[in-house]
Amino acid sequence: MVVSRTGELAEALRHGVPREMAVVIDARPREAAGAISACTPFPWMLVADAGAVPAPALAVARRHPVILAWRGRPPAEAPAHTRAFTSFASLAEFVTRALCGTVGGMRLGRGVGVDLDSGEAVRGAALEALVALHPAGFDLPLSRFNSAAHALARRGIAWRPAHDAAGGVVLARVAPAGARA
Repeated sequence: MVVSRTGELAEALRHGVPREMAVVIDARPREAAGAISACTPFPWMLVADAGAVPAPALAVARRHPVILAWRGRPPAEAPAHTRAFTSFASLAEFVTRALCGTVGGMRLGRGVGVDLDSGEAVRGAALEALVALHPAGFDLPLSRFNSAAHALARRGIAWRPAHDAAGGVVLARVAPAGARA
C-alpha cells in the first residue's frame, strides 16, 4: 500500500518494481485508514512520502508486522523497523528486494502469499512480512507472529519467528524436530 499526497509515488512504484509481484494500492493521507482496513488482515508493506501518513496508519504498524518504507524522513512516532530512503531509486530497490528475496525455500508469491519449494502456497500477512524483510526484523512482540509460526510448524519448515540479538523479531532457522544438539 502506498500513501502519498499526489499519487506519483504509487505510480512510480507500479512501473519501478516487478509488476507480476506487486499489488499497489494507492491512497491519499485522508483515505489511508479506509485503505488499510480494506487490506485483510493488514497490509504487509506500507510505502509513504515524508509526512504523508496519518496516525491511524502508524498505529497499525505498531501493532502488526507491517514493513514501513519511507521516502524522506519518517515521523518520530514510527516504529524502529521503519526504513527511510533519500531517493526513489533506493526505495524501489528495497521494495524489489523485498518482493523477490528468498529465505529457507520461501519467497513471496505473485500478488499474495508465500510460495514454498514444495509448490504449496501459504497465505498470511505476518509470514509475508517476515520473508520480505529477512534478514532484518520487526520491533514488535513475538506473539504478533504466532500465525506465521503455526503455518511453518504445520508444514515441517525449519524456520520460525524468533528474537534476534537486538530484540527484534526475525525469521530464524530452527533444528528439525527430533534432531539432537
